[in-house]
Amino acid sequence: MKTLREYAYSTIKPLIEWGISVFNPGDTVSRVLGELIEAGRYEAIVVSGRKMGIVTLRDFLDVVQPSRRKLEGMWRITGVAHVDDRVIDVAERLRREGLRALPVMDGESIGLISHVDLARGLCDVAELSAVKAGDVMTTPIHTLSIDEEVSKARRMMLEMGFSHIPIVEDGELRGIVTARMLVEDFIAPLSRATVGERIGERIARMEGAVRDVMDRHPLTAHRETPLLEVAEDMTRMEVGACIIVEGRRPIGIITPMELLKPLLRLRPERRLPLYIMGLGDEDFYERGLVEEKLRRVVERGMRI
Repeated sequence: MKTLREYAYSTIKPLIEWGISVFNPGDTVSRVLGELIEAGRYEAIVVSGRKMGIVTLRDFLDVVQPSRRKLEGMWRITGVAHVDDRVIDVAERLRREGLRALPVMDGESIGLISHVDLARGLCDVAELSAVKAGDVMTTPIHTLSIDEEVSKARRMMLEMGFSHIPIVEDGELRGIVTARMLVEDFIAPLSRATVGERIGERIARMEGAVRDVMDRHPLTAHRETPLLEVAEDMTRMEVGACIIVEGRRPIGIITPMELLKPLLRLRPERRLPLYIMGLGDEDFYERGLVEEKLRRVVERGMRI
């Protein structure tokens, strides 16, 4: 076991995944999907010349012809991390830039570090037993009724940028739908269907209710559940989310990024320096409001 600070300021080297496939923008979605599903991963590395980046399973949710669709225009250029980078620095970069993972360079070798890898390391931090799940959960959460169409789940994921949706019936938790489920159940089969076939058309529209595809046994916890227990359960079960419930009612969600919140709190929040010239001291209140709004706009743009 180690302290949270010791872990935060250690290097990412022992957490990196090596020996994984690297793709280029000319590769088809089918090829990437096949390898991601077989390896049980969510992200793939894409390299184009000197540019490196990531494509995720969620990026494939609107693909209709995976055997013809190329990665060009789908992947995101991210730059790289390095083996000697500290855990807290990589976690902060993932949060700031809205990323799930980064390619890692070590000489000519290319690896991957994800927020899942960083969160897995928290299982060795005993002091997380003193942190409660309710302290870090994201709330309120977006849910779907058990009778809603699968196509609505896909639309929510694409528009809102998340990969896990709790499914409810009369306000009570009944299951969970994830981007991985939708891709594996609806997009991957298109690689084996002839374009224009009825099965392909049905899959492309993602017909059916979420009750038919959801996981009926999602990982759950309560507000007072120790965060260490949540991290251990998510790692053991290899799931990307834990639903926080009161009784059977979902009130929050924890993903690997929520698990990393205690670690990120070790670093004081850094604010973008911004000052508006030309306003007198008598306008200090209005200037403060404008500066804060501009700061939020600029910081949001930096995460795109």
